Amino acid sequence: MDETYIKIKGKWTYLYREVGSKDRTVDFLLSKKRDTRTTKRFFRNALKQKHNQKLGVITTDKYAATELAIKRMKELQDVKHRNIKYLNNTVESDHKITKQISGFKSFQSTSNTVCLQ
Repeated sequence: MDETYIKIKGKWTYLYREVGSKDRTVDFLLSKKRDTRTTKRFFRNALKQKHNQKLGVITTDKYAATELAIKRMKELQDVKHRNIKYLNNTVESDHKITKQISGFKSFQSTSNTVCLQ
């Protein structure tokens, strides 16, 4: 899981992404804010998905809001959390693609691009 920012219709928006073991986008969230509350919302939505019912490990970078959200969520108490930046390289490398795009015109074009990565 990682977050970055992208431009949609000329406004900066945070993109939260979960990438599965096969390096494909599993879930994502677009948000105006990057904080603990938004991170919790992302994880709660992700946990509702069938493919995340038996989540064993979450790998993140060392962003404090993400660590705090995971610690505060009862749903994630039995999940191993690895906050080692280099293990998160799959998601980090995809940021190059979204940064090269000068901006998305709509949510739909953003969604299509993110899901293809």
